[in-house]
Amino acid sequence: MEFWDDDEAWKCSQSDLADLVNAEPDPLAGLLSPSLLGAADSSGRVNLCGICGKAYARPSTLKTHLRTHSGERPYRCLQCSKCFSQAANLTAHLRTHSGEKPFHCPVCERRFSQSSSVTTHMRTHSGERPYRCCLCKKAFSDSSTLTKHLRTHSGEKPYQCRLCLLRFSQSGNLNRHMRVHASTS
Repeated sequence: MEFWDDDEAWKCSQSDLADLVNAEPDPLAGLLSPSLLGAADSSGRVNLCGICGKAYARPSTLKTHLRTHSGERPYRCLQCSKCFSQAANLTAHLRTHSGEKPFHCPVCERRFSQSSSVTTHMRTHSGERPYRCCLCKKAFSDSSTLTKHLRTHSGEKPYQCRLCLLRFSQSGNLNRHMRVHASTS
């Protein structure tokens, strides 16, 4: 199997691959990443992130993923100046300004601006919770809720107040905190 990292290929023997798959990883690292075997393209190439080790079948998907590390957000909304790492996310965001909700739930007819929101919403009807915490086995209907939950185990607080340097595990908690500063100034 060939792995691709920064345009350089390196060969991986079956025993090397077995070592990668059977290694005991950090319990919180790469929980939502695709499996190495499932991320190969038809020629057996895997595009590997040199920062976190996530693997992707397409170089373009790896390029998009790398923006999560660099913070690059080249797609800007001309109405509110919010920036996005992917063009599709900007397109979905533009619907918040237009109010367009072209996707609907076939069960309850609730409307959504993104098709993925319908998929997640459908789990409220089915009760499906496919995203499970490997540490406490709690299950969630969407991956973003699992990501937030994992921070309760890791103690990670990636959102920091620029005024008082207090840190938060969720962006909404930081936003609520910022209103405290706004009301006291």
